[in-house]
Amino acid sequence: MAQEGAGRKCRAGKLGLLGWEARCCGPGTRKMSWLQQEFDVHHGLSGCLWSSLWHLLGNGAVDRGRSAPLLRRKSPRAAQVEMMEERIWVGASSSEREADKQESTGWKFWLDVLREETAGVQRPTPQRCCNLCFRTKARTVTSGGRDESNSHWVMPHLLIKMLSKSRWKILALLVVFAVMVWYYTSWEESFYFPVQEEKSVCPQGEVEKKTALLIGNYTRDHPLFLQLKDYFWVKTVSPYELPYGTKGSEDVLLRLLAITSYSVPETILSMKCRRCVVVGNGHRLKNSSMGEAINKYDVVIRLNNAPVYGYEQDVGSKTTMRLFYPESAHFNPKRENNPDTLLVLVPFKPMDFHWMESILNDKKRVRKGFWKQPPLIWDANPEHVRILNPYFMEITAAKLLNLPMKQLRKVKQKPTTGLLAITLALHFCDVVHIAGFGYPDSGNKKQTIHYYEQITLKSMAASEHNVSHEALAIKKMLELRVVKNLTYF
Repeated sequence: MAQEGAGRKCRAGKLGLLGWEARCCGPGTRKMSWLQQEFDVHHGLSGCLWSSLWHLLGNGAVDRGRSAPLLRRKSPRAAQVEMMEERIWVGASSSEREADKQESTGWKFWLDVLREETAGVQRPTPQRCCNLCFRTKARTVTSGGRDESNSHWVMPHLLIKMLSKSRWKILALLVVFAVMVWYYTSWEESFYFPVQEEKSVCPQGEVEKKTALLIGNYTRDHPLFLQLKDYFWVKTVSPYELPYGTKGSEDVLLRLLAITSYSVPETILSMKCRRCVVVGNGHRLKNSSMGEAINKYDVVIRLNNAPVYGYEQDVGSKTTMRLFYPESAHFNPKRENNPDTLLVLVPFKPMDFHWMESILNDKKRVRKGFWKQPPLIWDANPEHVRILNPYFMEITAAKLLNLPMKQLRKVKQKPTTGLLAITLALHFCDVVHIAGFGYPDSGNKKQTIHYYEQITLKSMAASEHNVSHEALAIKKMLELRVVKNLTYF
């Protein structure tokens, strides 16, 4: 070891709860190990910078003592520690004191040069101070026979030596850091749970402005649900057949509207700010623990036969509206909905009207014309049943998916109830959030697509839905900040 003389180590600026205590480039530490001296050299930079700043401000004071601090505002505890150190120094042997005097030569040299600089016109720069500090510390660590001209190489040499001893640990830390950065950037939207806006602040008009950029000729003048007066008192001619219009289905629709309702509950209409969330059926909701957050929204829109019972922790229990069609209707609507939930029929074909009429009027059930057998017994209150206005299906297909409306017979693609529900919310709500949307990658054949059943993406192959096309439409909404996502997409 170069020198192990007695003395006190140079203390860097240390920030405590009661104030600053900075000592720069004092004598070497008594019986310090090589690693401790390296640590002392490394941390000397902090004290040097503080002392330079103090002198640049004109408030520095350098004493002639062996370990006078350049900046000191000590707490009572720090003063007590220094008194203990002084007592230890008094008890040191004469040989240790002599060794410390030899080591303090560098400290005196540094003080002399610093006084010369402060006496001149220009004050010492931090670079000059730190260079002197490192040269002095190098004298403490290295042997006395080393020439001063090589002292500026000591600090880089010590750093390289320390890094070479711990290169594998440093490499491991860098790998862990890189993995963490990748994980965060890849999944930064995976656990995006935006804090719901304060009830006193409502961004009224924001959804309309942003939606107008997405949907041409955007308007909120169209009613959400079909009304009897439009088909009884006034003959409404629709240019399209189902699901984009009611052309050819007016008779059965007239009978169905006579036993159902069309109004939106006054408790919803009277809200000054309608905060809505559209809850999808995607597997992203599984183990999400988002139920409590979903229940806090004013309007909760759910889809098809997605269950609530048994999944409350992940999907919540509140349901304001549920969009469905006969094949996706739940066999027990009272269990999976609230007593005041609006059951909104999304008609894709004329047989959907016949099914609903036979259920509500308790007529002979319709069994043919469905790709999947719908419930034959469906216990629902007719006063809570609504028929969705096909206008929103038309807007979804023409404006969001850019389907050619003039050649609908040649186009088999139809929007999903999920994208349709988002379109409905954009025409009704002041705040629109979504959760549980998105499908697995096309290459992942084993990943389930719903949070409540074990069907995979393969089952969607025979459907008339283009999930990739719809994913792009939702992504565009997110980019324009028309909607916000509670889960990752």
